[in-house]
Amino acid sequence: MLFSSCRRIIGLLGAWAIFTSAAVGCAPAPKEAVPAASMTPVQMKTAESLNEAAEQLYKLSEQGKTTEARIELEQLGELATKLTYDGSITIEGLHALTETITEAKKTYASVSFSQDEGRFAAAKIRLAADALTHRGQPMWLQYYKLIKDDLKRIETNVAARKKLEALLDYNKLYRHMSTIRPALLISRAPAEVAKLDSLLVFMRKGLGAPTLDKPNLLQASEEFGKTIDGIFGRSDREAFLPLPDTQEPIFWSLGVGAFIIGVLLFAGWRMFRLKPGYDTVRNKKREGF
Repeated sequence: MLFSSCRRIIGLLGAWAIFTSAAVGCAPAPKEAVPAASMTPVQMKTAESLNEAAEQLYKLSEQGKTTEARIELEQLGELATKLTYDGSITIEGLHALTETITEAKKTYASVSFSQDEGRFAAAKIRLAADALTHRGQPMWLQYYKLIKDDLKRIETNVAARKKLEALLDYNKLYRHMSTIRPALLISRAPAEVAKLDSLLVFMRKGLGAPTLDKPNLLQASEEFGKTIDGIFGRSDREAFLPLPDTQEPIFWSLGVGAFIIGVLLFAGWRMFRLKPGYDTVRNKKREGF
């Protein structure tokens, strides 16, 4: 009986291992950073310094320290000039980074400067700088759910012919996409980003037309969603799974696996305690039989 119980537990553990392997194998493979070439030590050091300065800029913008943020922006500008095209970053990506810093300087130098626009500019730089140093798991990946939720609301309002609501949701989508666009150009192929730009323009024109062209707008939104899935290395099915949005999914999977294994072992131990596999020989005289 003991041997039989052990065999059951081993069988269940084996089934779990097979299920886990299948789940991992079926998961969409993450997109490779573009390009694949590694940075030189000098470039990496510059990128890390730039990332630290970008993080500091973002903190200063959140705290409303405008003067200190302007000083940090100047440092960022100097660091950006030290980055060169060496195969580890595309020309489009390098241009996007320097252009974002230049735009941020204009924003902070504007007479009509607003803290909200300052934070927006700092966020774009923060994500772009992070994309340079964290090719495998950049921060901009966290925008997936926000963008998919924006799309879903747009589609719902277009289907109901609620033009004003759809336009408001489009503005949210455009804002989110503008925030991560420089980082996308660093991490992904420029052609993919260009496709998203074209779809956004098409949707904006469609929503601004006197009459909503529902079929074409919904088709454009669907195509935009599929392109986003590809860029983020995700899928529609994942967007609705009740899983935590974590940057370390392997640890979450191992944690679940360890919990299930623990339950199985405990169940086996209980089975053995309740029915250990042998009959107790009772002393009838002591028990009064």
